[in-house]
Amino acid sequence: MPESFKRVPKNARIIGQNLKYLRESRGLSQQKIARVLDISYQQVQKYEQGVNRFPVEHLYKLREFYQIPYEIFFRDFPEIWNSSAPSDPDLPGLMGVLAKLQTLKDRTLRGKIQRIVAILVADEGEAVM
Repeated sequence: MPESFKRVPKNARIIGQNLKYLRESRGLSQQKIARVLDISYQQVQKYEQGVNRFPVEHLYKLREFYQIPYEIFFRDFPEIWNSSAPSDPDLPGLMGVLAKLQTLKDRTLRGKIQRIVAILVADEGEAVM
C-alpha cells in the first residue's frame, strides 16, 4: 500500500486527543471504552494516538455514552494537549467540565459562565472577553 494511503489526517489526531481526554477526565479505562464500542483496547489506543481513523458509528456510540455534542470530538484544544504541566491534578477534569459546559442549551447562561471563568483565570492586566 502506498505511504500516502497510510497517512492519517490532522483531524484524526484531534479526535484521538479528545477521545483520550474525555476518557481520562471520567476515570475510564481503555478497556471500558473498548467494551462500549465492541472493539479491542488496542484499537482504542490506536484511535487515541491518531494512528487509525475513528469510524462514524463509534462516534455516535460515544456521543450517546458521554451525553455530549458531536462538536466536542472535533475541537482542537492545544492549550490542553500541549500543556507543560501534564501532572497537574486538575488537568484531566478540565475536558469533562468543558464538555459539560458545551451541553448547556441556554446560550446566555453558557456565555456568562465562560465570562466568569475567563475573569477567574485572567492574568493581571490581561483583557477579559
